[in-house]
Amino acid sequence: MALEESVKADVILIGSFQCTVYANDIDLILIYKIPDYEKIKELKKILARAVYEKFKILVHYTTLSKSEYEEMKDLQKEKNSILFIYK
Repeated sequence: MALEESVKADVILIGSFQCTVYANDIDLILIYKIPDYEKIKELKKILARAVYEKFKILVHYTTLSKSEYEEMKDLQKEKNSILFIYK
């Protein structure tokens, strides 16, 4: 089974990386639909490696279930850029 099928996660970019080239890190929210924690860790490693290869900075994650994210209204109000939505 493909990794995206195992987790069914959305990936959202938040934080200062959206508005400056001088950010110290990239902040991502992973919103998973399937709680396969080993696959989530694998996805995080792949994303972190890709980001570091491209931008030479680290990734910080907030990992939430879909229902947890829906409950966090303040987090949803932050400026964000949707990087990937699992359909």
